[in-house]
Parts: sequence; C-alpha cells; structure tokens
Amino acid sequence: MPSARVLFPFCEIDSAFQLLGSGKLIGKIVISNSDDQSFIAPINVRLAKKQLQVNKLVSYLIVGRLCSSLFVYLASLGVENLVFLSRGGFDDEKSQRILKGIQNQRAEVELVMGDVTVLEDIQCMFKSAKLPIG
Repeated sequence: MPSARVLFPFCEIDSAFQLLGSGKLIGKIVISNSDDQSFIAPINVRLAKKQLQVNKLVSYLIVGRLCSSLFVYLASLGVENLVFLSRGGFDDEKSQRILKGIQNQRAEVELVMGDVTVLEDIQCMFKSAKLPIG
C-alpha cells in the first residue's frame, strides 16, 4: 500500500476519489491547482432540497400513529392546520405531550377518531375538517 501524500491536479479529481475509496492508500490525498489552465474539470452540482411549500388554505392530513417529529416539522414550516386520523385515540401521555408541542408552534390540530380503511370514517373526516384537506 502506498503511504504518504499523493498529489492530484483538479482535472483528476475523479481518480483521486477512486483511490481514496479503494482503501489502497495510507496517507493523504491532495488536490491542487495545476499549472495547466487549459483543462476544464467537470463538477457535479446537486440542487438544494426543495422545501415544502405551505398552503395556508388547506389542512394537512396525517393517518396512523401520532408522530411527533413529523408534526413538529410541519408546524415549524408554517403549516397552521393539521388533521390527524387515528383508530387508537389521543388520550395517552405521549400523544398529549406531542399535541402540546404542536400547539406551542401555533398550529391548530383536529383530532379525528376513525379507520382509514372505512369509507364512512373518511367521508366524515373530510366533512368535519375546518379547511379542505390538501
């Protein structure tokens, strides 16, 4: 295995990373500006992750177990209206703690008891929502 420092010009960045990933080097890889300015080193650019565009004229529906991280995330983005559909209820200590945290974010939460597999429960949920489900 080579040891010490291996120097790569910018135009050979791919080779530097291949060597780094191969595990065949003990030491450092240095990527340096080359004297030859005639090359163009392609650089892949990733677009920033899209952030959810919040529509304040709709409610956001969550079905299933109460997930604190999802609710808090949505509330932190500015979602003001959340509808939560659950068969199990919301009276347990964990659910109450989560609901309090969401309400501290100034989000309004509608709690609906029901089963997502029962058409009547879904229809009732859509009718009872203060804002349309988005």
